[in-house]
Amino acid sequence: MKNVNELIEAAASYHGHLCAGQILGVRMGMAGLKWLSMEDLHKNKSLIVYVETDRCAADAIQTVTGCKLGKRTLKHIDYGKMAATFLDINKKKAVRILVPASVRELVKKYVNNSDNPYLEAYKIMPDNELLAFEEVVVDFRLEDLPGKPLRRIICDKCGEEVNDGREVAVDLKVYCKPCYSKPYYQVIRR
Repeated sequence: MKNVNELIEAAASYHGHLCAGQILGVRMGMAGLKWLSMEDLHKNKSLIVYVETDRCAADAIQTVTGCKLGKRTLKHIDYGKMAATFLDINKKKAVRILVPASVRELVKKYVNNSDNPYLEAYKIMPDNELLAFEEVVVDFRLEDLPGKPLRRIICDKCGEEVNDGREVAVDLKVYCKPCYSKPYYQVIRR
């Protein structure tokens, strides 16, 4: 695995700028791989990461782990938290890593005179002060794993295809989630 500075540089390049969230994401990604004994990201075919934020740290975690949304190895769970769960699907072993709210108070302990104290401190703080670790069990379905879709259905209302158990069955009919409940969008023209 590359060192922390190389990974921070790669994450900032991918994301478009360097910020505290990038450094936290890099540190979380490195810690997750270390916890699962997956040091070489190119051999991590059994790794799935669940990110709980859609902010800067998610891009950094993707850069460090090699997991991707389009390959179904990076999952976004919108909790709005600076946390991620690293799952080895072969060993069924997982760790949830989070940044405690109290970590901001510790920055002064590591960096006093800096224009960017969080950037500097987050690079050098020990994992056990910067991060919190929770060994967890992740309940995943075969339909959630990387690879080709295991099944497809057609929504009885809109006629669109729905992959891998994302449909809702009601009264012997199947619907896509937008047809069953309120979608995030509103069609104004077809």
